[in-house]
Amino acid sequence: MFLIAAGVLVLVLLSGLIGYFYVQVSPMGTETPEVARYDSAINTPYRTLTTQNSDFAEGDRLYRRGSYTEARAAFERALGGATDLAQEAQVRYKIALSAAAAGDYAGAIAMYKDIAANGAYNVYVRAYAVQSIASTYYQYGHANPEIVNETFTGDPYASFAEDVDLTTYEGRDRAYRRVYEHALSIYPLATSAARVAYWYANEAILLHEEGDEEGVERYIGLVRARLAEVDADIERTRDDPNARVSIPGAIMRKGMTLATLAQLGEATLEDAEVLFKQAMDLHAINDPRPGLDGFERFLYAASLERYFGEDRHADIISLLAPFYTSDAYARESITPFLRAQRNADTWMHDSLANMSAIDPAFKTYLASLGWEDSDFDR
Repeated sequence: MFLIAAGVLVLVLLSGLIGYFYVQVSPMGTETPEVARYDSAINTPYRTLTTQNSDFAEGDRLYRRGSYTEARAAFERALGGATDLAQEAQVRYKIALSAAAAGDYAGAIAMYKDIAANGAYNVYVRAYAVQSIASTYYQYGHANPEIVNETFTGDPYASFAEDVDLTTYEGRDRAYRRVYEHALSIYPLATSAARVAYWYANEAILLHEEGDEEGVERYIGLVRARLAEVDADIERTRDDPNARVSIPGAIMRKGMTLATLAQLGEATLEDAEVLFKQAMDLHAINDPRPGLDGFERFLYAASLERYFGEDRHADIISLLAPFYTSDAYARESITPFLRAQRNADTWMHDSLANMSAIDPAFKTYLASLGWEDSDFDR
């Protein structure tokens, strides 16, 4: 049986406020003079910039408010006030994040690649930059040719798509798995590790269906290794409010992995739901602003729809209701994601269509995002 320390995760992550994305302190023995002085989760480039660089602080405020174009302009002004490479990398990363959120996907991906390729920056920011290349695809459009084309150009990214068909979801999914694996090769961040673990779990399912039990055991071993990396990165970031923004998503993906492994008897659905609830609770505790839990809310509902059966329909409706009874999600990235799923060849589209049959009000909400009758019937 697959063992997890689900209860520990909540205790580790309850305190503090959410900031944005990462600690920029190098692992022991790899510090450069520019980053060595950032020696704890309390003393980080982000903290320094928010207190000493007024343009950065303004950009951060605008980003939180959803004014992404204005935030990008403020962060670009802040770049001139960066006093070392660690601060420079943090500001450049925030510029790229703002660009993606404002719809400049190609520009954001190019900036992420530049950050990742800069050997003067430490491994955390470089790994986050690569991870964000893949996240741009999954958040803003699974079939957006601009995002896909910009991703798989240049070294090493072009090689990730050499043997796949990028016109299919399966082909793109495999290529983007390799992007996340590339991020892991730089530093094993929780989100990348959880994403790859989920893919490996699904590979184990396919091998089981083919009768390759030796292959199943090999992939289950890979899943265990990736999930250990998820837990380790959660521990790394437990005292850093700036890094915890991505932790609920990683926990949710870990839960989805366990729900997949439950089909092989390597976990239980109860194990998975413990993590789904933790991910939701962490959003509410770390930052109570409504709307920030959109992806976790969708994934929890979709997992209930896919794995738990008809007796959970009432819970699915309860999870979906805030999308259409509140406008809190309108400015968050979950909304363009749901819109983009309208004509996507993904399991997410299928799950959304299935849930719209369970909850007619949710179907009406998706229609307001541009879904047409034919999109629900596929």
